[in-house]
Amino acid sequence: LTVYPHNAVPSHNLHANIKSELSDGDAIYNVSVLFKSFPFTATYPIPVYPPAKISRSGLNGLDPCLTLVKQKKAWEYYKDVLLNSCDKSMLEDISSGDDIKEKFQVNVHPNVALLTTHMENDPDQYFNATYNWYFSGSNIEIINAGDRKYLMRPNGSTGEILFSPLILHQNQWMPESEFDDELKFNLKNSNPPCQVDAINNNVLVREKTRICHLMLKENSDKMFIEQLCDITGSVNNPFICASINKENVNEFCTLTPNELFVW
Repeated sequence: LTVYPHNAVPSHNLHANIKSELSDGDAIYNVSVLFKSFPFTATYPIPVYPPAKISRSGLNGLDPCLTLVKQKKAWEYYKDVLLNSCDKSMLEDISSGDDIKEKFQVNVHPNVALLTTHMENDPDQYFNATYNWYFSGSNIEIINAGDRKYLMRPNGSTGEILFSPLILHQNQWMPESEFDDELKFNLKNSNPPCQVDAINNNVLVREKTRICHLMLKENSDKMFIEQLCDITGSVNNPFICASINKENVNEFCTLTPNELFVW
């Protein structure tokens, strides 16, 4: 961690006291193989379900959670380059927007003009962190629809929300190996889902500038997905968090940098 940023090490610290073995029936599994000293103790990431159709960009490490982090880092670097190319006197000669009473024209240094243009191309004016907190919510959930259970997760390569049926196997819920009964909802948007929130058969999908409220319903022994609402926000006021009301599943709230809404 002294060499690479924390998001390059997919692990988390553990407490010191932990059992060295876990018993699973007759099989004894030594969990010590999951740990390695860095010198701290950390877990290796263990997939609990195979991702759906990982794209080549995903295999090459272009994680959607890191895209904005890298864009902002590159933007900050070029901003510093432009600032260093501008003398302090160049910037002091320019009045702030609050002091301007009427339109007027002024000659500025080319580097100042480049800096102004660059400031307008900020990837996200609210974001300034080494991890993408837009993805701070969970994007995998278990959905209860009647007597059926579904594992809900996004498919980053197609922009779909997948609902995979779960079956009870040896007292454990496991994903069905056959995907004929898998339900899909196409978001028709290239932006990856940042968060999903679910209560029973109600699902709330949050993107950076979009909220979708879905419901799983049954008709003639067949499950289908109904879209209850679709809210489009603004890049200047993105959605940071969203949550369904536990007392009234038809109601939900959204949080932006400036406002808290109840829908």
